[in-house]
Amino acid sequence: MTKHDYLKLKSELKDLKVQNSKAASQLIIDLSLIALAIFLSLNQTFFIWLLGQILIFICIWRQFSTLHSCSHNSFFKSHKLNNITGHLCSILSLLPFDDWKKSHIAHHTWVGDRNKDPSLNLPPHNTLNKTSLRLLDICWKLHIPIFSFLVIILKVFNKKKSVRDKSSSSVSLSAVFLISVHLILILVLKSIYIKLFLLPFFLYLFTSDFLIISQHNLMESNSIDKSKFPLPVWSHQRVTKDLIFPKGVGKYVLLNFDQHNLHHIFPYIPHYHLNKINLEGYNIGKKEYWLTWLKKVHALPGHKVYLE
Repeated sequence: MTKHDYLKLKSELKDLKVQNSKAASQLIIDLSLIALAIFLSLNQTFFIWLLGQILIFICIWRQFSTLHSCSHNSFFKSHKLNNITGHLCSILSLLPFDDWKKSHIAHHTWVGDRNKDPSLNLPPHNTLNKTSLRLLDICWKLHIPIFSFLVIILKVFNKKKSVRDKSSSSVSLSAVFLISVHLILILVLKSIYIKLFLLPFFLYLFTSDFLIISQHNLMESNSIDKSKFPLPVWSHQRVTKDLIFPKGVGKYVLLNFDQHNLHHIFPYIPHYHLNKINLEGYNIGKKEYWLTWLKKVHALPGHKVYLE
């Protein structure tokens, strides 16, 4: 996309603003879906329980997409409401809100820069020993979602104090909130906690593994001159990609989180508006059908997929 096309499209989309009514409506729907999912998951009949588990899994992705919008302050108009909603959504999405927000905003600023982009700043494969590389290869081959764990541990919890951020600490209040909620749920629910959440959390980590990888890994970031960073938003398409899912999945499960290229160009547009945008005549970046991409990259060694 050229700067001219970017400015033209930006002008066309100027009316797509945050709407409290749409945000509130979505929250009501989500709370209703979560209540129904828990009710079904407590049933003793296997197929009803399984239906509830699938619904909890869908709710987790919807909560993540909402948390993602809250991190851009593009869900509610109020920063306070975005902050409260983001923390509540963190319970199911398993991401401490404040930590993930800081990491994600830095990602948008430095996307593609392997030294500064938190989503890419993993150890180069030539710095890891053979055992570590072999472990990554095995996890990728067996569909073990290790990358999602790496993102959470290395990019969220591994905080370092800096001169600019004197408030930083090893564990944030958001992380304490998230951990405390789940500890309380475990203590209160005991084995019911496993019945309700073990399978949905695994499916969430499993699917987020390849979805997160698809968006920025195996792109041309290594070939871009370091002096070009940070990239202007109309050039983000060089280091971003969309996976194409069935329409219902993108709209109702991911809440348009699959519109990744568009989001990088206009991060301030709420997710509930993204599927309304007519992009005819605009080239906003690479797209690939999800199953085609998965088959292609699954033939590669895991360490190459994870670290490049």
